[in-house]
Amino acid sequence: MSDDLSGSRHDGSDRRPPRYRAILLGPTGRIASLVNLIAGDDKDALRLAEAMVDGHAVELWDGVRFIEHFPALDPEGEASAKDTDVSLATRRMQAPGP
Repeated sequence: MSDDLSGSRHDGSDRRPPRYRAILLGPTGRIASLVNLIAGDDKDALRLAEAMVDGHAVELWDGVRFIEHFPALDPEGEASAKDTDVSLATRRMQAPGP
């Protein structure tokens, strides 16, 4: 069976444990910090990444697999107006090639 980039085999078995990373994004969408997360599954990793949201937007990745983008919160706890639904890094990945 062939493998995809996420590390999951097409027969449903995984060949590697998840490697979760939270990427904290600055106000311009550039990477401010990267944090390795220890989580057993996506649900736990999502909970940990969401808890990191404050003045920074946070993206959750498992290796090369994008999982979720959490927008930055303003002082009132609302999503920042400068933050978009799709982060700079995700927009670059989705941009059409030459």
